[in-house]
Amino acid sequence: MGYVYVIRARGTIHCKIGATNGSVDARLQKLQTGNPYALEVVRAYRVQDAFRVEHALHRYFSFCRGNGEWFELSSPVVVDVVVARLGHKRPLWSTLTAVNASRLIKELFVMALNAVVFGNKRPKPKRPKLGKTYH
Repeated sequence: MGYVYVIRARGTIHCKIGATNGSVDARLQKLQTGNPYALEVVRAYRVQDAFRVEHALHRYFSFCRGNGEWFELSSPVVVDVVVARLGHKRPLWSTLTAVNASRLIKELFVMALNAVVFGNKRPKPKRPKLGKTYH
């Protein structure tokens, strides 16, 4: 048994889909080292063959791959749908801290509001500013 996780760079659409046989929190700490953005675990799934599931998710989301195992996902909820289609359970809600759970509720509320207000027209996701452009 292992874990497939989705870690997001806070305030961006950049998410890392990865797998570990150890602790997701330990993996988060390793990834945080040297990363300019604050990272947060937004999903964690306990699955039988974590690395096979991770590979399947990478193939499925290849159209929005950024660099390496980082993907540009408007919401981690889309990962729930794919994991369920692969025949695995929903995320471990107990792995979400109270802060992450409140952010998830806020995110779901914003998604529902956007669906009502914008219909099929979604607002473009905000991209982080990486620095000044000099001409």
